[in-house]
Amino acid sequence: MLIWAKLNHQNIARLYNYSTNPLFHEIEYCGKNLKEVYNSIKSEERIFKIIFDVSEGLKHAHTRNILHRNLTSANVMFDGRDAKISNWYCARYVNRVSRDLQKPYSKYLAPEMILKKKEGFYTDIWQLGVLFYELTTGRVPFNNKDEILNIKVVHPYEIINKCLSKRRKRRYQSVEDFQNDLKALINEKYENFVENKEMFKGISYCCDLLLICLKNNDGVNAYKYLDDLIEYVDNNSIKEDLKHLKESIKYRLENHIPIPKEIIYNAEIITHKIKLVK
Repeated sequence: MLIWAKLNHQNIARLYNYSTNPLFHEIEYCGKNLKEVYNSIKSEERIFKIIFDVSEGLKHAHTRNILHRNLTSANVMFDGRDAKISNWYCARYVNRVSRDLQKPYSKYLAPEMILKKKEGFYTDIWQLGVLFYELTTGRVPFNNKDEILNIKVVHPYEIINKCLSKRRKRRYQSVEDFQNDLKALINEKYENFVENKEMFKGISYCCDLLLICLKNNDGVNAYKYLDDLIEYVDNNSIKEDLKHLKESIKYRLENHIPIPKEIIYNAEIITHKIKLVK
C-alpha cells in the first residue's frame, strides 16, 4: 500500500491512511465501482470519457514507473462524472518483483502475467483494453486463461484490438499513444455530428475533446474546439466564460506558456455546465 500512498491525481482514488498491523486503510469515497453501474452507462460519449479518465490515472502512475496490474471494472470508481482508479494492492514498480497483497483478477490477466514473463506499461494497456471492451459490450472478452492465450478478438474499435494484441510489442507502448488514437476516434465522431448538423449530440464530444487537449497541453487544438463551442452554445453566460477561456489559451500560445491546472479545472466546470444545459 506504500506505493498507492505516493499517488496523488484527480483520476486516482486517494489512500489517506493505512496500517499493516493492525490492517486497515482509509480511502477516498468516489461513488460505486464500474462493475456495479456499467449496465446503466448507455452513452458512447460517457464510455469514452471514463476510459480517458482511467488512462489519465495510469499515465500519472506510469510517469512514476508504477504499474497497477489489476485494472478491472471492480477497481475503477465512478461518481457519475469522474472515474478514479482504486485498489492498488497489486501495484509494483517496473522491473521490480514484490509480493502481491491480493491476486490480480484472472479474466483481466495479460498473457505475459499468465506466462510469468516480463511485465511493463503494456500490461496495464492490455487491462485498459479489456475494460474498454467490457464497457462497450457489457462483457469481458475472455472467460478463462486458455481464451486469453488463444486470443481471437474482433471489435469495431481498432484501439481495443491494439490494446489486446497477444504480442506485447504490438500493443500501445505508452498511455500517450493510446490517448492520441482515442482522441482521433472521438474527433471522428464529433465531425460526423457536425457534418450531419446534429450539434445537440456533438457538443458533448466537443467538450471532451477540449479537455483532452488541455490535459495534454495541446493549446492549438484546444483553441479550435473553444471556437466551435462558442459558436454552438446558446447560453450567453457560458459563452462569455468560453471567450475568457479562449483568451487565456491564446495568451499562453503566444508566449509559449504551458497550460496550468487552474485553466483545466476552469474548463471542467464550464464543460460540465454546458452538458447540464444543452
